[in-house]
Amino acid sequence: MYRGVNRKLGELEVELLRFQENVDIPHIVLDVPKAIADFVRSQRAQGVSMPKVEDMGPIASEAAFLNDIQRQLNEWKKSILRVTKLTRDVASGSTIQEINFWLAMERAVDAIYDSKESVPIEFTFNILRQNKRFLATTGFMQDVGLSEEGRDKDRVHRYAAFLRDLPIKRLLASSDIPELIRSLELIFSHLKQIRRIEYPLSRCIALVHTLARDVVSQVQTSILNSKKVMSLPYADFVAVTSGFDELFSVWSG
Repeated sequence: MYRGVNRKLGELEVELLRFQENVDIPHIVLDVPKAIADFVRSQRAQGVSMPKVEDMGPIASEAAFLNDIQRQLNEWKKSILRVTKLTRDVASGSTIQEINFWLAMERAVDAIYDSKESVPIEFTFNILRQNKRFLATTGFMQDVGLSEEGRDKDRVHRYAAFLRDLPIKRLLASSDIPELIRSLELIFSHLKQIRRIEYPLSRCIALVHTLARDVVSQVQTSILNSKKVMSLPYADFVAVTSGFDELFSVWSG
């Protein structure tokens, strides 16, 4: 019972740490020209979910209007690239910081996909397509580092899905060697999925080095220091440290 309570307290501490280390990723808003926003709004008031380009009238084919829309698309690209080009050095922090970075990226990218799939934005693309401005519309998502096939196929969502389920919280909440060993076994089992999601090998190696630092820190702060092992009677010292051989064996594989 004591071990279970201790683990729950450790997990609570990990959650508090995770919230403290949240990453601030810019939230991108894709604005449409006022004429389009007003037209879509008026159509929605009439019960039309996706307006037809021809219903907008002559302005929808005017060269000046189309050029303005294309310039707007270029601004969208610049704004989106501010997010999709973001990265971080895995070796510079902890495992949970790597996880938080990609989860924050996922939220930011989700907002971009939501905007792209919204009626005003889709209608803007429809205007350009109908006027054969294909250079502006074709490959737009690919140009900004996202997937033309949908959010589930892009790099950010694949990395986030993999890292979200990495059982690092259990490791960081471990208060004894057996619990630490079990958490490492679960983590190494999960890491086998890396090939499937194409997480870069160099990044994976750096992640394992980061994980090693987390393990050492957990052993020092939550297991050895908390038990003041150098002050323990010999029998208790042996009991506390007896699992290290197995821990090293699990780590070396």
